[in-house]
Amino acid sequence: MKKLRIVFAVAVCLVSTVAAEGLSDKNGKSNSFSAYMAYQEDEVKFLFDEFTKDTGIQVHFVRLSAGEVFTRMQAEKENPRVNLVQMSIDTIAAAAKEGLIESFTPSNIQELPKELQDPNGSWIAHSISVLCFASNEKWVKENNIVLPKSWDDLLKPEFKGNVSVAHPGTSGVAYAWLSGLVSLMGENQALAYMKKLDKSIVQYTKGGAAPARMAGLGEAGVGLCWSSDAINTINSGYSLLITYPKEGSPYEITGLGLIKNGPSADAENAKRFIEWAIGKKGQELFGNTFNRLPVNKNAALTNGATPFAELNTIKVDRKFASENRSRLIQRFVNEVRSSDNVLK
Repeated sequence: MKKLRIVFAVAVCLVSTVAAEGLSDKNGKSNSFSAYMAYQEDEVKFLFDEFTKDTGIQVHFVRLSAGEVFTRMQAEKENPRVNLVQMSIDTIAAAAKEGLIESFTPSNIQELPKELQDPNGSWIAHSISVLCFASNEKWVKENNIVLPKSWDDLLKPEFKGNVSVAHPGTSGVAYAWLSGLVSLMGENQALAYMKKLDKSIVQYTKGGAAPARMAGLGEAGVGLCWSSDAINTINSGYSLLITYPKEGSPYEITGLGLIKNGPSADAENAKRFIEWAIGKKGQELFGNTFNRLPVNKNAALTNGATPFAELNTIKVDRKFASENRSRLIQRFVNEVRSSDNVLK
């Protein structure tokens, strides 16, 4: 907890310095904005570097897990320090319910399918990620493991102590897993399943990308993670085998949102970023570089990724997931595992 307070203190200092100094063009107009981001550091840097190349607008960001971002927004409600937030749309919707988000409808919103448009303008969809099983190829071969292709497969004896997943209390990925299984199985059955699965877990992690890295390094046999994180780990030189549960995979729509009452001088720059990020060029640059599925109807997949429409996914009740986020996480903490001992 002390370490977490130090991280937040550093984040506040960094963003406060940006807000105090600001950046202006030759006409005195703001030429920057600031953001809290839950994507991985390299993804965030790539996004903002490309945006700056196109527009000249500088972006200052702090990278935190989704749970940390939400907590930071709550703590800064009376004096928001940044303009933009990126995390799952469920979490942004939960933040909107607490009065932390400003409604915004981008001028190019019609380039997104109707089902990826929030009628309230609280969140703007940016990418789609699908949960998969990422298995260490060496571990599979040496132990004659049949690759998991069902949620029940993870309960088999050979998987005991060999599975890694992030904790729903600290990770947007893991909350999508929790809310997805609730939609698939029903709330009580999903929590009962996770309690059984807990015996197979070698480590809960704070961030959602960590299980893919653990599986890649052989620290876990199987990592539950986004397929994009698994593919990125493979592209980094590790041998992972990707499978999907036959019953259906939870998926997450990652979104962007404007923080209510953020620094007013920079607000238009944040809006300009949102429109760039969901545009065809921004979508293709990001999606094909980091293997995340695009939301723009006109964006082309050139990296061999499987289109979202061809994957078997769980239809999640987004409204329920948003409104019951805190309650479901607390049930997980009470009935399955506390977040006190997650791998940092």
